[in-house]
Amino acid sequence: MLISLTLLIVIPALLLAVPVDISIGIRRSGTVTGHLIVTWLFGRVRIGRRRKQDDKPPRHTDGASRPTEVKVKESEQEASHARKASRRQSLSDVLGIIQSRGFVKRSVRLLRQLASRVKIRTLLITGTVGLGDPAQTGRFWGILSMLIGFSAAIQGPVIQLKPDFEQAILEFNGQGAFRIIPLQIGIIILIYLLSPPTMRAGWVGLKAALRARKMNRAATAQPQPVA
Repeated sequence: MLISLTLLIVIPALLLAVPVDISIGIRRSGTVTGHLIVTWLFGRVRIGRRRKQDDKPPRHTDGASRPTEVKVKESEQEASHARKASRRQSLSDVLGIIQSRGFVKRSVRLLRQLASRVKIRTLLITGTVGLGDPAQTGRFWGILSMLIGFSAAIQGPVIQLKPDFEQAILEFNGQGAFRIIPLQIGIIILIYLLSPPTMRAGWVGLKAALRARKMNRAATAQPQPVA
């Protein structure tokens, strides 16, 4: 019994101690596309996945059920305003999570720990970030600049992000290749997730998610106008 229990612990630990090569790429500009390739056990195990998701809402294709041109324009304007408001609220929620007490400091510490355990072969991130409000964008950009400054001290990563103070926008293109040891990374991330700052930020994120779900239900429950 003791031998079996020991094997159940030792064998997974040995497997998790084998290096894993990861290649990842993601692009968001109207359409979200990405790929992920994981190579393990010195090339004997290879897992790849590609994904494409269109952010644009589907359009009517049936001519008989198509609304008038005026109603189409009004509907598109309302949908555009709704998407902008939703995006602005989502980015505002992210800002609230980041501003949780001690979360940024603990996250920077996590990045330092991961940087010492992750072998970065290539990393390139470019994009534009805006919250739709100049003041909120400025605060968010100040926090983000700290992370970008930290990454500049690490050999390999190239991060070229710029703020947009006029509109709510999130467009980026990222590509990277890494080598990790899952056992080390798992322990570091587990300690991070159980830390008090991360728990506080998680609670803020949970409340924001519940609030967004409640707003979506309320919007869905509203009676639709009769054509």
